[in-house]
This record gives sequence, structure tokens and C-alpha cells, in this order.
Amino acid sequence: MLDDAPVFYTDRYDEHGKWMDGWETRRRRGGGNDCCILQLGAKGIISGFDLNTRFFTGNHPPRAKIEGALTDTEPDDSTEWVELIGESDLAPDSHNLFQVTDDRPFNYIRLNIYPDGGVSRSRVLGQLAQER
Repeated sequence: MLDDAPVFYTDRYDEHGKWMDGWETRRRRGGGNDCCILQLGAKGIISGFDLNTRFFTGNHPPRAKIEGALTDTEPDDSTEWVELIGESDLAPDSHNLFQVTDDRPFNYIRLNIYPDGGVSRSRVLGQLAQER
């Protein structure tokens, strides 16, 4: 995801419909949820998250859960994920800030949205982990 502020164009469309600046999933009608896995640039101790739903008003995810993993390989079905933020409500068109109290290092984040919707920016806050 981008580091700059999200933008909105009233008249921009693409082959999928209205163009939105961010990650937007298809509407789910059969249950379940969507997720994305983000690899951090470096192993770090996470202190919080900012899930920005700017410009996603009627199509923001109502809830989200965030998990972390520390692994030397790409995450797969055997990866052990640690819950960092339990399933929490998200507000539309706003910064949704969450604090993390786990002091373990992580290098992957899994953002789960329930059931679907759009997030314009996902910011991970924290510090680099010291090599032990």
C-alpha cells in the first residue's frame, strides 16, 4: 500500500467499475471473510496500527482483525499467527487506530476484514527489533 494520502477522483473508472485508491475486495454473499498478508520491510516490535478507510463510506469493512507472524519463509497453512488486534469495529472514511501490547518481533502481518470492503491505507507503527 502507498505511504501518501489517499485520493478520490469523481469520474475515474476502470474495467472493475469505480476506481478507488486502496485495497477493495469483492462483495461476499456466502459468508467468510477476506484477508491480505503483508511482509514488513524488517523484523519489528509493533506498537500499533492505523487502518485508514478514507473515501470508503458505504463499502468499508465493518470489522477487522490483525495477526502477526515471525517466519523465515513465506507464510503458508502451517504458519502460526499471533492475534495482535482482536476482531474490532471499523469506522468509514476515517483513521482507525489500534494499540498493540505484544513485545515480540514480527515480520509478517495478516489483515482480516469482515466480511469484505475497502481500506485505503494500512500503516504499521513500531520499532525495529534488535537482533538477539
